[in-house]
Amino acid sequence: MNGVLHSSQVDLEYCYALIKEYSILDMAQLYSLMKNAGQLSRLRRHYIAKSLCARGFALKIEKGDRSYLAKGPGLSPAGKHKAQIICYWVLLDYICRVDKHHAKGTFSRISMEIDGRDYDVVYVQKGQERLCNANMKSGGDVRYFVVVDDVSQIPLIKGDKIHTFATVSEAGKVDYYSQGG
Repeated sequence: MNGVLHSSQVDLEYCYALIKEYSILDMAQLYSLMKNAGQLSRLRRHYIAKSLCARGFALKIEKGDRSYLAKGPGLSPAGKHKAQIICYWVLLDYICRVDKHHAKGTFSRISMEIDGRDYDVVYVQKGQERLCNANMKSGGDVRYFVVVDDVSQIPLIKGDKIHTFATVSEAGKVDYYSQGG
């Protein structure tokens, strides 16, 4: 998928393509994307989200106090989808600079290209730091945004391909950290 270089790109079709690519997104992510794109009134943002469901492009899922849009039944914001949802918050911080982005295999949750350089946004659960280290060694020329549950994981993750570390709050606030902590 292309990044968002202009607010006119964020329309019903673009949002539908996002749901197809990522399978499930937090409704707050979709609203944040549309709000950050600018020039979309609150009413227009609500119309796009509602139209996704009304036209059968997405299924609204409620879990706890959060709402999600999924491309079909049986999807849940858990497991690999939870990791991807977490990583998507980081992508949203860079979406206006991203040339292309897409969902990727098991280790890398989201791949993006910024100014011709490849980056992967990966989520590392507590206890999976050694696996992350091994996967980054075989990652080629890719730089990594490493999303962790807790800053105590940062010293356990090593590699010269790490661009930055991040944590993501329940509300989707992203905080960034250098390799030194």
